[in-house]
Amino acid sequence: MFSAKRLPVAIVLTALVALTAQSADPPRPAATIYNDFCAVCHSGGWQGAPIANDASEWKERMSAGSETMFKNAKDGLNAMPAMGTCMDCSDEELKSAIAEMLPTQ
Repeated sequence: MFSAKRLPVAIVLTALVALTAQSADPPRPAATIYNDFCAVCHSGGWQGAPIANDASEWKERMSAGSETMFKNAKDGLNAMPAMGTCMDCSDEELKSAIAEMLPTQ
């Protein structure tokens, strides 16, 4: 029987390098993340979620700064679960989804 323990180290290392060298999937569009994960609460203010693109809902949150908003989205806050339920979102995708919900200036 063939065993991974018997593979030469060079082959194993080559395989690991090849796996890590593959480019990651490109980030999903912010609108996709919003529609798939955020809209269920942020389109209507469920459980106190700020309504997307409503300046009065976001004013206080925006004054706390983008890093605080990101941390709250990533860690969860009040009724919002961590990552807004998008457990496979990258930081970049999560930040873009937040930006998608902010009112335009």
